[in-house]
Amino acid sequence: MGPPMKLVIDTDAGIDDAVALLLALAFPGADITAITCVTGNVSLEKVTRNVGVVLDAANAPVIPVYAGCSKPLRQTPPIHAEEIFGPDGLGGAAVETRRPVQGQHAALALLELARRHSGQLTLLALGPLTNVA
Repeated sequence: MGPPMKLVIDTDAGIDDAVALLLALAFPGADITAITCVTGNVSLEKVTRNVGVVLDAANAPVIPVYAGCSKPLRQTPPIHAEEIFGPDGLGGAAVETRRPVQGQHAALALLELARRHSGQLTLLALGPLTNVA
């Protein structure tokens, strides 16, 4: 196997994205460089917490997590899917985390990471593409 694939995962971390994060963390050919968060399934605050909860559950190493857009570019207010994913986006697990969130906005972090790792990153967009836009 060649060098690991450098991934940046952009997520709105509900149950479905939690499974995708766990799969990426378990894949030996992946190096998760950063995780960017966007509102979608639940609010941005819940998404960033959910990412930390998933990283904790997987006993993952430190991976920078960035909070991004808290609302869609055009649709206001945001429409969440709590009736499907539960009030916290993780089926009501109500688990907390102490994982920090970086101070830089996710959209700016995506630009900086793309420049720093020019041609080496794979963006895995699991949520709305607001940060990417």
